[in-house]
Amino acid sequence: TLSRSCESERAAAAAGDLAGHLWAVMARARLEEARQNHAAIAYVCATLVNWSPADGLKNPGVQPWQAAYAEALIQLREADQAQAVLDELHSSARHYEVPSAIVDVMRLRGTLLGAQGRDDEGLAALNDSLQRADQLERPFLQGRCRLATGAFLRRRHRRTDLCDAPGWARF
Repeated sequence: TLSRSCESERAAAAAGDLAGHLWAVMARARLEEARQNHAAIAYVCATLVNWSPADGLKNPGVQPWQAAYAEALIQLREADQAQAVLDELHSSARHYEVPSAIVDVMRLRGTLLGAQGRDDEGLAALNDSLQRADQLERPFLQGRCRLATGAFLRRRHRRTDLCDAPGWARF
């Protein structure tokens, strides 16, 4: 399936088919995400950066490629690039009124701030993402926020903080 995704992506880009290219990029990004291949995600999402913002490319409600790109950049420790992508995503999410994208921004901002050693700010952003995700009642989005917050606290040896939080499983 990865080779078909790559073929579709190249064919759509060569034909100038923005919609086809966008969907093929996201299919490949999701496959690479499952493989935890952050460099490949960043590479494939970077192909969208220079396209014209026409046709809803910057609308995170169409395809959340900017969130996938920012997350890959964070994992690759490309903080400045990740911050620039997050800023653009936040602006687009507000402009197009896509609350799920704002949840992604807050989750990723918390992860980025934590990677920069700014723990208090990072935890505040992650908590904001959790509250926003709970308001949207979207289980996958909630799960991603919980996973990011749990990983953040685990890395700081603060797992017990989760035991007292409502809705968290105790292991």
